[in-house]
Amino acid sequence: MISELTVDACERVAELHIQNLRTRYVGYVGQRMLLLYYSNIVDSVGGKCFVADIDGSIEGFVCGIWDQDAVRAGLRKRMWPSLSFWGAAQLIVKPKSIIRIVRDYLRFEPLALWMKGGYELRPIVVSAKARGTGLATMLLDNLMVHAGSIGYDNVFLYCEVDNWRAKAFYQKTGFIEMSRVLRGGINYSIFERRIETHQPPLVHTGQ
Repeated sequence: MISELTVDACERVAELHIQNLRTRYVGYVGQRMLLLYYSNIVDSVGGKCFVADIDGSIEGFVCGIWDQDAVRAGLRKRMWPSLSFWGAAQLIVKPKSIIRIVRDYLRFEPLALWMKGGYELRPIVVSAKARGTGLATMLLDNLMVHAGSIGYDNVFLYCEVDNWRAKAFYQKTGFIEMSRVLRGGINYSIFERRIETHQPPLVHTGQ
């Protein structure tokens, strides 16, 4: 079953993020920071997440971000004390992450130099045991419908150029590689997929 992300599900989503994505957040501290991020998305006016439940266990999720400034503002306004605490702890665990954390949360980096405007898929994750079941496609379908329901004509995403499995999935589901960009020393492909029809949301989205 596909449904919207709730606060109760954020811890499992953070766990799936760390287990399945290339990430600078590690261990318990990293999971706490991701928990703050996804909890913020639940009530954000700039993002939306959907989760996939299989027999009472969340085995996948997908997020869409269309107003990064609103998402960051929510983090700073409502969660700054906790974010500061876990951010400091993350620096102890992984000191080199300080530059990226400053860029992400304080916006010292000129994001407009590399970030496209529009509706961004970020990220999509399916647990190892649920791969090959069509779950990722179901999650993506919900996200595409949601993007169309709030007025967007396409969805875009960034994918590491050497992440062949992810790139194959995106191409199989209708995304086209449009260009490449260097971000933080990593080469990314930018994929886009047009929304052909604006259908009603597949699940209640609150929009």
